[in-house]
Order: sequence, then C-alpha cells, then structure tokens
Amino acid sequence: MDIVFSDVTLERDGFRVDWEWIGEGVSGEYDPDDPNDVPLLRFSCYEFGSVDPGNEAAPEEWYELDNASYCTRMPVSSPLKSLAIAASVILEAVIDGEKKGKSYKKEMERLSWICIEETA
Repeated sequence: MDIVFSDVTLERDGFRVDWEWIGEGVSGEYDPDDPNDVPLLRFSCYEFGSVDPGNEAAPEEWYELDNASYCTRMPVSSPLKSLAIAASVILEAVIDGEKKGKSYKKEMERLSWICIEETA
C-alpha cells in the first residue's frame, strides 16, 4: 500500500504550520508490516522574515522555528477539517509565544500529542 498525503499549510501573521508525511509511525519509522503501526503526520512551524535580521539587504523567506517540529498522533487519513483545526491551535501557540517573547517549546511538545478526537 502506497501512502499518499499532500502537505497542508495554514498561514497567519507571518507564521505558518505545515502538516507533512515523512514516513513516521507509532514507534519511529512507519512499518507497513506491523498491523499495530499507523502512518503519522508531523507538524512544522515557520516564520517569514530575514534569515539575518541585522542585514537589511538579506532576503526574507520562510525559515523553520527552533523546537517547533514534532510527530503527532494525527494519522495520514485525518480529515482536512481536523488538520485545519489542529494547525490553528498550533499556530496560535507559536504566535502567542513569539509576541510575548516566551519559549513555546513545552507547548509544542504538549501539542505533539494532539489527535483527531481533540479536533471534533
């Protein structure tokens, strides 16, 4: 069985969350021969800005935020609506942390446990 998943992105206020399938499962790499394994999605968070803030000539682009990429309990079969709801919660946590100048690492770790049941 080939697993097909098209990345899903939610973007707001110069931040974005991507859902992607990179081959992860319940215990690391997804094992299609293990009937108890499930192909799981990963979220990664990005900010749009200069990669060199002190250099006005530096181009702006999307760069991945530190401590903001985690495998989750969301399977690749997750409905788009569930992914959008979960991404909005993740995005809100990142934006809130950035605006307050606080670390969002613990919140991202907590949100890595998000599952479909929590988005219903």
